[in-house]
Amino acid sequence: MAKVGILELVLRHLVKLFERRGARYIFSGGVSYGVELASFLFFYYVAHLESGVANACSLFVALLVNYLLAHHFVFIDYAKNVKRSLPRYVLLVSFNIAASSVLVSLLVSHFGLKAYLVKPVVSACFAAWTYVAYKKFVFLKSAEPL
Repeated sequence: MAKVGILELVLRHLVKLFERRGARYIFSGGVSYGVELASFLFFYYVAHLESGVANACSLFVALLVNYLLAHHFVFIDYAKNVKRSLPRYVLLVSFNIAASSVLVSLLVSHFGLKAYLVKPVVSACFAAWTYVAYKKFVFLKSAEPL
């Protein structure tokens, strides 16, 4: 019987873990959010944009990464119709950008909360319900109507 190395064991568990859509969603969300947060911090602290504008810009930067991961990695067992999913994704993201930008701006500008604390909390709230919206509205199984 061959000894299994720690790396091989970890890889087996990761493969098994990524068989679950929820794990893939959390992973892709982490990657997308890392891109979003890094760009938000750049736009707000380096480019000195207003917090709401910095939020909107950072969301746009993360859009492509998130859509590609959701379409090709998270919802791989769902319909691959880009003509159907992309407009719905854009609609959902447009709402997310508007609503989260207003919320971030309100909490930072009007209530004086720290932007680096507000942004993660607002993003986490939006991520929680976006998973359901992806599944029920954006990336429908091919047999499912709207």
